[in-house]
Amino acid sequence: MPVSSVGWPRQDWTSSSAALPPSSPRRSRSRLPSADPRTVAWIASIAVLAAYQPLFWTRDGGTPGMQLFGIRVTRPDGSSLGPARAIGREVAMLASALPLGLGFAWAALDARGQAWHDRIAGTVVVAAAGPLRTGRFPPTTAS
Repeated sequence: MPVSSVGWPRQDWTSSSAALPPSSPRRSRSRLPSADPRTVAWIASIAVLAAYQPLFWTRDGGTPGMQLFGIRVTRPDGSSLGPARAIGREVAMLASALPLGLGFAWAALDARGQAWHDRIAGTVVVAAAGPLRTGRFPPTTAS
């Protein structure tokens, strides 16, 4: 196959095997472009991390770590978070994190203990009604 001066191969239409243009269904063997596995892994990791907290906030009121410490996220009236509010809180966490975490530290100064993302999303972190009971281990008795 002759090569042009810029290094790109030119199509030679004179041979019988190349008698059909490349867009012909008989000639083309379309394949999806292969993606770099590292790029796919990064995208999958970001998707999992972005969905982790909103999923648990919506379903259980808190992540497993929050449940372990006996706290949960609610609306100010005590009702649970919906998916939109949970995703909004997750996005608003960027506002708390970007100025060197000042938005998270703000919770220590606030009367209701709300960080910036809680104020933006309209949520509060409260003590859970009781300790986490997984049913996996029976409660221990003190002797």
